[in-house]
Amino acid sequence: MKNNGSFKNAGSSRAKMWRNILLILGAVALIASYFADIRDPHPGTETQDNRPYVEQAHKDGFQTLHARVTRVADGDTVYIKDDEGKEARVRLLGIDAPESKQAYGVQSAEHLKRNLRDAGYHVQVIYRGRDQYGRIIGKLVADGKDLNLDQVRTGNAWVYRNYLDFSHYFRWLFANFRECSLIS
Repeated sequence: MKNNGSFKNAGSSRAKMWRNILLILGAVALIASYFADIRDPHPGTETQDNRPYVEQAHKDGFQTLHARVTRVADGDTVYIKDDEGKEARVRLLGIDAPESKQAYGVQSAEHLKRNLRDAGYHVQVIYRGRDQYGRIIGKLVADGKDLNLDQVRTGNAWVYRNYLDFSHYFRWLFANFRECSLIS
């Protein structure tokens, strides 16, 4: 009986598959062990205690601003007025959403508006600085809910790495895995 090599190729592809699975699991384990000090609430909780996150954000050089949202431009940009009456445009950190005229753009903006309406349009903006267009790049927290993460979790936006530095990107990635119950 002559071997035409089909068994050799089958074993090779199976070995590659297992190697890839082990590499992915190893990478996830490495990321999880590196960020083992991050404590996120369990998935399914409606409100979050953001005090530890806010405290860590201050240690990382972030500032907190209390404001009222005056307009939602789209699923990742809002206009705010702070307690001193100053107006500013805020680009949500780490996410990108479809523009209003793109497919699902209206739905993305409406989802963000619903979350803001539920919180009376009052938010905390956790930010470090501004982008080249003068927009504040920050995270919106309303009634203890991380609205940036909620936009991604509900499929109304996706992770956008341009405004994330390397360490914050992995924290973001880890938090998303934890929220989706991929990491316990």
